[in-house]
Amino acid sequence: MAVSGNICFEEASNLNPSKYNGRNRHLTFSRLPIEVLELVLSYFDNESLLRISEVCQTWCQLFHTQHFWRCVMLNRGLMKQWDKISSHIKNHPDFWQVYYAMIKYRFLNNLVRNPSGSEGFTGWTFMSGELGGWTVENETDYVNILPTPLPLDPEDNSKFCFATNQFSCSKEQIIDLWKFGLTHPVLRACVPFVISWSEWVTTPLGHPGIYEAKVQFLDTDLGHISPYSPYEYKVRANLAGGTPWKLFSRNFVINWKNAHEVIDDLRYFYIYHGGMESGEGQGHWGPKIARTSLKISFIDG
Repeated sequence: MAVSGNICFEEASNLNPSKYNGRNRHLTFSRLPIEVLELVLSYFDNESLLRISEVCQTWCQLFHTQHFWRCVMLNRGLMKQWDKISSHIKNHPDFWQVYYAMIKYRFLNNLVRNPSGSEGFTGWTFMSGELGGWTVENETDYVNILPTPLPLDPEDNSKFCFATNQFSCSKEQIIDLWKFGLTHPVLRACVPFVISWSEWVTTPLGHPGIYEAKVQFLDTDLGHISPYSPYEYKVRANLAGGTPWKLFSRNFVINWKNAHEVIDDLRYFYIYHGGMESGEGQGHWGPKIARTSLKISFIDG
């Protein structure tokens, strides 16, 4: 495939100019070769893309082809995301809704706002430790008191982290999946898929600490999907002083067996975490938390 300046020439470069000489020398928009029409329409803005199928039968047919949406994603620099799409999504009648949500909302990226504190505490709500408890630190400023540096991550190279002290510190974030285009029709078309939560935690040398976290699915009223649902995870860990950066994580698999009890109610994802120094330290010597993540990933069905 030939690509220049993010323009899709895969089909357009194979056109035969001799086909359009003579009486077809002056083409109207409706007479454009389908390959050229596809290329032009793929540059429409997000809102205009939704109206393509309403113009005429030809445009509607083009709108419902895989190749058109592949061209749209290529022109927007999203081929890595295209390569992650499972075959069952491509064969679903509502596949275009998934593609559109991927293009407009980039929902395969981390859905957590401000995962490590680079924006202060934007996006988070304090539960405890608001005054003098929580703080944001740059890992490079405390390299001498941490057992190991944060692991390399090609998708998040931030060196910031949230730090706790000797008192209870906790905060929460509620993520509205609908705002990322993950509505019920889109989620149904994605089944099976995985919702993954994770974050990194460490303790300073010589300072043990307690870390805790809770994540769960919530319905449209911010209530539990089920009081006995497996779509909730809690962790409480007593960490020795000098615990290297440790990844805490949980994968929630949504498949055809459980989709009916989840998707029709699911709207929010709740994240709570916190910690405190459990020794005799004074100051921000409690557990440090970084790179909180919530991601959607496709799996083959």
